[in-house]
Amino acid sequence: MIGGDVAPMGPQAVTKIHELFDWAKKSCKGLLLFIDEAYAFLCKHNNTYMSEAQRTALNALLFRTGDQSKDIVLVLPTNQIGDLDLVIVDQIDESLEFPLPGEKGRFKLLKLYLEKYIFQAGSRKSKWFKNLFKNEYQKIEIKGLGDEVIREVATKIEGFSAGK
Repeated sequence: MIGGDVAPMGPQAVTKIHELFDWAKKSCKGLLLFIDEAYAFLCKHNNTYMSEAQRTALNALLFRTGDQSKDIVLVLPTNQIGDLDLVIVDQIDESLEFPLPGEKGRFKLLKLYLEKYIFQAGSRKSKWFKNLFKNEYQKIEIKGLGDEVIREVATKIEGFSAGK
């Protein structure tokens, strides 16, 4: 789920949160609830921009996560931990930091991306797809994009982050 999806639900958000936790309790496998952009939903209680419905939804989540449970694992990825409500932060058992990658890591990520989404684009399509576009199907060919260029790009994008 995405934290920003809670506000548009209005008063129904509380009901949906309780339904989700009730389902997790009944499920033999439990639930891993991943709330992306958690700060949009789990911001501090005293936030003046928080509607009454959001505040009530936050309280519902706090109520349902107040005790340890074998039924649910809550994952809250954020690069703005300071924006989360302090009660939520206190309830977090484990915290993992994933810092931005160094130059070597950026190089590997760029290579992986280019290999998967550019160099091999279209090569893993099904026979049905290839037959549908018989004459129009072409492989992308890129010249001059070697490791040197990729390494230079990896150097230049230091500090880049999707969250900023």
